[in-house]
Amino acid sequence: MLRSMYSGISGMKVNQTKLDVIGNNISNVGTTSFKSSRARFSDMLSQNVSDAMAPSNNQGGVNASQVGLGVQLASIDSVMTQGMMQPTGRALDVAIDGDGFFMVSKGPAIYDGTLEVNHRAGAHNITAQSLVNSGSEIMYSRDGSFILDEQGNLLTGDGFRIMGYSLTNDDSSQEA
Repeated sequence: MLRSMYSGISGMKVNQTKLDVIGNNISNVGTTSFKSSRARFSDMLSQNVSDAMAPSNNQGGVNASQVGLGVQLASIDSVMTQGMMQPTGRALDVAIDGDGFFMVSKGPAIYDGTLEVNHRAGAHNITAQSLVNSGSEIMYSRDGSFILDEQGNLLTGDGFRIMGYSLTNDDSSQEA
């Protein structure tokens, strides 16, 4: 097939991907804490059609001729800018201003009295082998529409437990 056809086909393919990303952004415009995406493209390699020639006594030189091989998808990135905050009137709705995520758990309860949380110097992380052995899966969310279950546990709208810990004024780890 002709090289020019490959260039045109690659352009149509990446534009279809761009339209898919835009369509996804539009369809999720009302989704709580949705982060839009953008498609980024890069050109593919070029191929030499003719080489450059040095000037002669009577004529100037000739530049090399190249044909581009089209365009390709470089990446689809999430745009993590701060969205609009709106009051909801619900006591359990929380918003994150700036960077950060809510840590949520899927699976059985993971607290067994051995889970330690390190909160020194802003390094908030959970360190315990019991988390790995519990069968729970830790995920992250920016959706702050919380509910309470029958036991008083704070849950996301999807039923995932909100992970958290209490802090004291001293600089020690607390059990979660």
